[in-house]
Amino acid sequence: MRLTTVDKVRDFVGFEDIPDVNTAAEVALDVVTERLSSDIRTPFLRVAYTDDFMVPRSLKTGGKYSTTLRLTSGFVTATPAYTVVTAGEHADLSTPGLTVDIKKYAVLDSDRGVLTILDEDVGGRYVRVAYTAGFAADQNDPGRFDASEVPPWLDTAAAVWASMELYNNPLFSSEDSKVPLDQLKVLAESLLRRYARSEPLAIKPL
Repeated sequence: MRLTTVDKVRDFVGFEDIPDVNTAAEVALDVVTERLSSDIRTPFLRVAYTDDFMVPRSLKTGGKYSTTLRLTSGFVTATPAYTVVTAGEHADLSTPGLTVDIKKYAVLDSDRGVLTILDEDVGGRYVRVAYTAGFAADQNDPGRFDASEVPPWLDTAAAVWASMELYNNPLFSSEDSKVPLDQLKVLAESLLRRYARSEPLAIKPL
């Protein structure tokens, strides 16, 4: 599945609109999707998730509690809305009436899939976050994700990384590109640093 268009990759580096270029760009985009998924540490395909966490303790700074959870996936969708509940025992998370809704304390970074519970002590308790994440396929192009759902920064990142892949293709020369390889590397690395899902203190799902 591709995160951006062949046209954008081709235009980004200034290559001509010819079959060899377009085919190479398609292959590069397929490779890049897997690479970005690995680097960002998140799948891209739309799936419904239920993540359970055991919180040993909530951090307390300046008299306020804070607990950071790293969800299984980033790119959490707005619809359907996510839910956050807590319970004293893991089994109770699945028992109606034994959970407490704590969504009002939750702050979600939807792209990174990082949820922070503020001003509520959930130490020693279990937390369940149910959500949907990822992108749907484009109805007109099943080989590509729906462009309206892919964030602009990820669309750009895919184009940049795919452009770098073209540099390694023996059919093309770096002299053909209007963007130097070192500039592409700087841009690619800056995008990944900004949106990386690395949260050393975040609690991961059970």
